[in-house]
Amino acid sequence: MDGSSRLRWGLVSTARIASDVIPGLQRSGKNTLAAVASRDLAVAQDFARRNGIPQAFGSYDAMLDDPAIDCVYIPLPNHLHAEWTHRAILAGKHVLCEKPFVADSSEATKLFTLADTRGVHLAEAFMYRHHPKTHALKHAVASGQLGDIHTIRSWFTYPAEDTVTDIRFQPGMDGGALRDVGSYPVSMCNYLLDAEPESLSATQVCDTNGIDERFYAMMRYSNGVVAMLDCSMSSPSGYGVTVIGTSGTATLSCPWYSHKPPDHLEIVTAAGAAQITPDGAENAYFLETENFADVVRSKADAEITADETVRTMRTLGRLQTAAT
Repeated sequence: MDGSSRLRWGLVSTARIASDVIPGLQRSGKNTLAAVASRDLAVAQDFARRNGIPQAFGSYDAMLDDPAIDCVYIPLPNHLHAEWTHRAILAGKHVLCEKPFVADSSEATKLFTLADTRGVHLAEAFMYRHHPKTHALKHAVASGQLGDIHTIRSWFTYPAEDTVTDIRFQPGMDGGALRDVGSYPVSMCNYLLDAEPESLSATQVCDTNGIDERFYAMMRYSNGVVAMLDCSMSSPSGYGVTVIGTSGTATLSCPWYSHKPPDHLEIVTAAGAAQITPDGAENAYFLETENFADVVRSKADAEITADETVRTMRTLGRLQTAAT
């Protein structure tokens, strides 16, 4: 691969979320979607046919063994992220792995170290972090226009369609509300404050299998900011983030599906209310893979660093411990 050729991507599984990533790869001038792998060749071939993907593999290893594949996207169930990220790195592939990255921070650190040793790029797929709306909120916090920040409220809830078959409700698969949707508010709070909480408390509501279907937390940071979050896989759909300071508030009504409307950041201060629509708004999944390609070619810094991912993993682990 030279600097002018497109990166050739392979999908590790036919998971539903892959359909959000596919359109961006297929219209990119930097990337091309070359292959998909499944444990069942017929499934992979059908998925490839329906999505216009040139090649199908009947196993994940077969795709990793193909020297023509430069990068892989891993949207496997959470408990498989570490194993297949490790295998992909050893195969010399650049890896974009779905959130939440892995089960604990020490495991994340080992994988990033291995990626550095092998000379490949590894990133967690938190698409919302790549969107200009998210950057606009960060600027509002960092610029001082809200005064001294003291409170963050953040939430993400939805009703699961079928808790019997949904892998997020299966024991032993690292699912649950905190890791599925709670990881977004945790990531956002740490990102906005460029820190992790000094202290925290949490409570969870579990189903009969012990899986957290609802999760609530309060996190206090060393600068005195208190962040409150709630997440659920058994509630009506809802999401948002509000940052409150001594001089004003800033709210994103759709922070996680950031490429969907409303497309503005709302800021309210003593001077009145303003709606800020940032330039460069695009599909967040597209922006994610474009940044990935630029990092691989040494044309940009990673939007989400290894340190940030490890920090998020560490906070998730602390919250889970606090709730049990």
